[in-house]
Amino acid sequence: MQLPDRGWVRSLATTAVVLALVAVSTTDPFGIVGAALLIGTVLVAGFFLWLYRGSRFFVVSFVNAIAVYACFYTFLVQSNFRDAGPLVVAFSFLLPIISFVVSVWLRREAIRSVVDTAPTVRVHRVGRGMRWLIPLAIAAASTFLVPVAEPTVVETDLALSISMGLVALFILSASHDICVFLIDTGILFDQLFERLVQLAAPAFAFLTLYSLTVIVFAAVYRIIERFSSAPNFIVNGQAAEVTFNQSLYFSLVTISTVGYGDIYPQSDIIRLVASIEIITGVLLLVFGLYEIMNFARAIEEREARREHGRRE
Repeated sequence: MQLPDRGWVRSLATTAVVLALVAVSTTDPFGIVGAALLIGTVLVAGFFLWLYRGSRFFVVSFVNAIAVYACFYTFLVQSNFRDAGPLVVAFSFLLPIISFVVSVWLRREAIRSVVDTAPTVRVHRVGRGMRWLIPLAIAAASTFLVPVAEPTVVETDLALSISMGLVALFILSASHDICVFLIDTGILFDQLFERLVQLAAPAFAFLTLYSLTVIVFAAVYRIIERFSSAPNFIVNGQAAEVTFNQSLYFSLVTISTVGYGDIYPQSDIIRLVASIEIITGVLLLVFGLYEIMNFARAIEEREARREHGRRE
């Protein structure tokens, strides 16, 4: 059996961490539903790796889709099926996943032909690949009618099972379109990550200048504070002299224009310096993004010329 490359392992490891966070945070306490999420996803990812060797983009995109599905499913259960039993919740969660796996296996040859067209994204496929989201959204919205009927615990379990069973049947019929969507999404992920890696150097230069500006203004705040006879800041509702750590924190929230309100200036000199920092931060952000975009545009033009040269 072909072993996965390092890129696939890194992507799957990152996705596993995300899924673990989703599973632990959405299940209180962590129990059978969280276990179903983790174990089911790992098994399905292994299945796709075995079925479509080398299709890293497909597997990673699918596993991330499971994380999104888990968030929406947890929201629907907590909103409309709060009294459902844990076994029913776990089983209903796995129903659409099992249905999708079965359908992919039955249509594996047709889906393999789609996988073989990678790594190119066909624009006309994107719209077709997203059609299945509309009926699923309608099905999810219809579950909000369940609490209105004030069902018993048994009726809640039955309603959840029927709802997810209908979703599973629809996924069974729309698996090809779903695969098209996941494949194209995975390819776009790969292209995005590749561009982000290329932009790492200018982004790091921008962050270096940005962080240096934060430190310089923090030092100015602290120096003004040390040579003042009265506190220049209000900290948690009381006038107090800020430490360097607090001035660094104030500088960061000021330059980012967040302003939480736990620390704010009360003297005119600090207000003036903070105003200058805000203007400086906005200018840095505008010109920094402009330079990063220019760098990205230069990379695209260089790749286009290289591709044109190969064609000639």
